[in-house]
Amino acid sequence: MHRGLVARPCARIRRIAGGRRAQEVRLARFLRNPAVTAEEMARRAAGLTAARAAGRDIVVAQDTSELALGGKRAQANGYGPVGKGGGTRGLLLHAALALDAGTGALLGLAHAEVWNRDTGAKVAARRSRALADKESQRWLDVATHAREDFAAAKRITVVSDRESDIYAHLAQRPGGVELIVRACQNRTIAADGEDAIELLFPFADGLAETGRFVAEIPAAPGRKARKAALAVRVSPVTLRKPRHGARDLPDTVGVTLVDVREVGAAEGVAPIHWRLLTTHAATSLAEARRVIDLYRMRWTIEEFFRTLKTAGFEIEQADICDPKVMIKLVAATAVAAVTVMQLVKARDGATDQLLTDAFEPEDEALLEAVSAKLEGATARQKNPHRKGSLAFAAWVVARLGGWTAYYGKPGPKVMRQGLDDFRRIKFGAALTFYDSAERGRDREGALRKPRTSKIAFARKLRRDMTDAERKLWHALRGHRFQGLHFRRQVPCGPYIADFLCHAAKLVVEIDGATHSTDAELRRDSLRDAWFANNGFSVLRVTNAEVYAEFEGVLETIYRRAEENLPPPCPSPANAGEGTLAISELDGGDGLLPLPRSGGGLGRGPYKVKP
Repeated sequence: MHRGLVARPCARIRRIAGGRRAQEVRLARFLRNPAVTAEEMARRAAGLTAARAAGRDIVVAQDTSELALGGKRAQANGYGPVGKGGGTRGLLLHAALALDAGTGALLGLAHAEVWNRDTGAKVAARRSRALADKESQRWLDVATHAREDFAAAKRITVVSDRESDIYAHLAQRPGGVELIVRACQNRTIAADGEDAIELLFPFADGLAETGRFVAEIPAAPGRKARKAALAVRVSPVTLRKPRHGARDLPDTVGVTLVDVREVGAAEGVAPIHWRLLTTHAATSLAEARRVIDLYRMRWTIEEFFRTLKTAGFEIEQADICDPKVMIKLVAATAVAAVTVMQLVKARDGATDQLLTDAFEPEDEALLEAVSAKLEGATARQKNPHRKGSLAFAAWVVARLGGWTAYYGKPGPKVMRQGLDDFRRIKFGAALTFYDSAERGRDREGALRKPRTSKIAFARKLRRDMTDAERKLWHALRGHRFQGLHFRRQVPCGPYIADFLCHAAKLVVEIDGATHSTDAELRRDSLRDAWFANNGFSVLRVTNAEVYAEFEGVLETIYRRAEENLPPPCPSPANAGEGTLAISELDGGDGLLPLPRSGGGLGRGPYKVKP
């Protein structure tokens, strides 16, 4: 489903299926399956994002968007009201994106919730309802999920706009999570003197300027890019509890107010004015600018909704009668839209992301080949980015989408079109990879189906194994190691495992010298997280360990396999006749002896010393 949405971004099942009837039926059954839920899709996506966020200072930007799907016909199909007046029907999507606070890189989807308002039930007065019964609760839920899902992150800052200016949001902030909220309510604050009360907005107006700076304001629909001079005012404030809906909350909450105002705005331009409430400490202009920069990253989620609605997937054009099915499609589309957004964010090369954040590992060779074909004679028509980076892939996809590399920057529409073209190129490459001799015929004389490019890539890796891989494979192959069935270079989802034992749910990876770089370590952590989410444990050994400590490597593999097997492996003491100790495998020349006959669990010739 995700692959089809990325390859052919739209809201029509038939196009997502690529025009294939069988695939269309599969997707329809998938969306109608009661075991498939939008919550599970969002949870799995957040799990992958959490692996990328480990050790980073991250920003979680959240917002809600209405998906207008029609009028009377949508109402008859069971869609609830959205927008003002109640005449428009549709769904609501509350999404949160995780970004790197230093580079602005889009790491992935942090949280998503799609719901349909009840069309028939009467809603009680707002003040009489508990916060947990209101849609406002979702702003608090994102902060809670961020603390739980991104516990390995260095720092978490949740950023949101004026709709999240809820006293409980600030008062019930989870530990380890910072907040930046744009103020909407002119709240009462504690002033000098006992029981003195003052309003927030007049207090901000009366503050002295902390300093000024000039910021680049990017273009937006109906607004040109410009430079703006911003005056900053900073002060700690103590918010007082509102009279209604805060009975069990503390009487006051201390935050920092950062007031940002544009000065000298041109005629006809609406000046910027942000009143930001944050739990970050800020007393100087530099600290205030840091808070402002973090808040400005919230614009990414506005671009995400634009990609979802008009600039890419056109989710509001979907014609699905069942709201439950539509909720699942929106969740799947939200996950896929992040991939397009990642390419848009990575286009300048400032995010330092790996290609595998949005593509499969075997796509790298094809992207390099396409890049070589697209590059022109001039310097501006050369791909300036490092191979293996997401920026390199973004340049290729943008050129495929019609970008000339001369004017402007590629946006979501260009990236969407380029992804569509790249998937077609990939499909064509898979069809032509094997010649007729490779395809062969089956026992009935019919032509075998062409193998996919991933299987082809795995076969190539088997032919081009490193010396360390060959040495370890000689010990693992043919059930000879404790009778366990190991396979080599096995395609698994988006990855290819070096050695895999299904019975023991064990993946063994041999790492070379390149795996010591920060980029490769991040890539390995994502890979390990994917295998862990699918029930496999990963054991990593280096080339040097295979050469210098081969007996110890086999010992470690055996112990890990023994832990994972449902029935424990037989005792090495009962190995029987024909058993070789690991120390006897290597005859001193670095080569292993040929295996003797044997099979089944515990009957292979290679045993571990007791």
